Amino acid sequence: MLLYPEWNYFLDLLGSPNSYHRMSAINILSNLTRVDIEKRFDPIFNQYFQHLDDQSMIVARYLAGNAGKIAKVKPYLQTKITEKLLDIDNTHHEEGRKDLIKYDII
Repeated sequence: MLLYPEWNYFLDLLGSPNSYHRMSAINILSNLTRVDIEKRFDPIFNQYFQHLDDQSMIVARYLAGNAGKIAKVKPYLQTKITEKLLDIDNTHHEEGRKDLIKYDII
């Protein structure tokens, strides 16, 4: 719960032009969903998952790898999360890179 009050700071990082900041935000926000008693993640769901089509394949891979954490603690979002992940083929990433992201999804 120590970082939960800083939610908006990490949310701002999600929109950073720096891919390392976005990657950090993806990791931290996904972990904070465990203590998200105010359901702060729910209104940012689309903003968060748009990074599956991030300009950086690394950010997309981090998102794919962390999606399960969110699905585990927010079971009511599992269908939406699954739909987003299954839509990976409709992202701009090159085919070989999509395969790497699919690896992280699995």
